[in-house]
Amino acid sequence: MKTDRLTGRFINQRVYKHLIFWLAFVTYYTITYGMMHNEFGKKFLHTLLLLPSIIPATYFSVYVLVEKIFNRKKYFYFVITFLFSSIFFVSIYAIFRIYLIDLMVYKIPVRVGNYFLVGYVHVYSIVLLFYVAKSLTNGIQERERINLLKQEKLKAELNYLKGQIHPHFLFNTLNNLYSLALDKHNKTAESILKLSSLLNHMLYESDKEFIEIDKEIGIIKDYINLEKLRHKDDLVISFDVKGKTEGIIISPLLFLPFIENAFKHGISQKRKNNWIVILLEIKGDELKFEVENSKPLINEETELKKGIGLKNVRRRLELIYKDKFDLFTTDKGDSFAISLDIRNDINLNKHPYENY
Repeated sequence: MKTDRLTGRFINQRVYKHLIFWLAFVTYYTITYGMMHNEFGKKFLHTLLLLPSIIPATYFSVYVLVEKIFNRKKYFYFVITFLFSSIFFVSIYAIFRIYLIDLMVYKIPVRVGNYFLVGYVHVYSIVLLFYVAKSLTNGIQERERINLLKQEKLKAELNYLKGQIHPHFLFNTLNNLYSLALDKHNKTAESILKLSSLLNHMLYESDKEFIEIDKEIGIIKDYINLEKLRHKDDLVISFDVKGKTEGIIISPLLFLPFIENAFKHGISQKRKNNWIVILLEIKGDELKFEVENSKPLINEETELKKGIGLKNVRRRLELIYKDKFDLFTTDKGDSFAISLDIRNDINLNKHPYENY
């Protein structure tokens, strides 16, 4: 469906470009030769009367002779067809010049030989000019088409990557609720309500290409509050936001996998003083997001080192911000840290696709 719309768009552009070309042709000849002889009205009529001979010659030469015969390396047929077609079109040109232009408009005598010689030069100089203009505009149009298709592919891949987050997040959260239900925790109902709110955010916000970062912060806070219900007093967590967030946009659910990872692999039931520190800082056009968590007593491989974690998020960042970001993971022995920097050479208030 999108490809059909793109095709229709380019067809409309082609019609407009052809109309502009012939309008420019008429205008140029009218003004140029009209100024030489101070006869703008006659030169305008002269040029219009030549169009019925020049336009068919132009389209036949470019779209049949060149594209259908010459480009397919049928050189013998090209030469033969060109000779006969050129005689035909130049003859039409000569007839129009003799009986419609010179005799009727300018009232001058007939010069048969000159009409054919001038006809070849005049007609096929326009054919050549049209072909050059067509080649140039086609090159520009093809680059535009490729860029549009790349953007469509990019959006489709981003939607696929975001779609992977939903079941992953839901699976982990339902496991948390299952644990609360097994313990007959009195906040199970409250947890389900918070999960409902989170899923509402995900359904209606994640379908958008970009959302305000304040909404993303709200999703993070809801998720943290949901996790706090499960971990009671065995976890200390801080989430700080520094800098001006107003007007900043971000891809939905970009930060949540990092925080999920910290809860899933940073909290140990055998260890006291579990902690998670989250920092989101904005300075001008630079964004920094950091998550650091305590490590369990038993060394576990973190989800972000495999599966859909870091690989998923890194791919999304590459698609949106190209090389305008840095993503680091650091194992500090007793803690694990993730740091994301979107550098200051990208305008966070500008739609990121504009960087392509």
